[in-house]
Amino acid sequence: MGARDVSSPFDGVPPHFEDPDSGVVAWFLDPPGMLTRVVGHGAIDLPVARCLTGPLWRELEAIGRARGATRYTIVHDWSSTTSYAANARNLLTTWCIENRASIGYAAVVVSPLGPVVSAGVKLGQSLLDVVGVRLELAESLPEVIEREHLAPLATWVRPVAHSIVSARRQ
Repeated sequence: MGARDVSSPFDGVPPHFEDPDSGVVAWFLDPPGMLTRVVGHGAIDLPVARCLTGPLWRELEAIGRARGATRYTIVHDWSSTTSYAANARNLLTTWCIENRASIGYAAVVVSPLGPVVSAGVKLGQSLLDVVGVRLELAESLPEVIEREHLAPLATWVRPVAHSIVSARRQ
């Protein structure tokens, strides 16, 4: 892990992916998917959206192909964020619509104290509902992890060469 101190939702397992420019960190999951957080600042902005839909998604797809997956669990823990830029919301919503066949389960964890982020997610949620993508708005990451039986990949080797990826090798 880099210089940031990132608390793990999985008993101390460090993130499998880290992008210092956007602040995105992620754990790849079993069942196939990813759990993401933004650290270092409280904004879901365009750099965050570009990371989620670009290098992080490509990394997840490579892992999924190696495991025979075609649909993914996507959980964003945005409970520490306080703003959600319109251009980021537009990019993420458009990306979800274009990639809806690959989304098996999606949830965004928000803080009840973050009304701006919640409102932005609800707007995206209503647009995605029209095209058949169910996006859960949740308030408890531990509840989502337990209910969906999420776990980090126990053995993970970086499938794609990418300079911003921090791999935990066993």
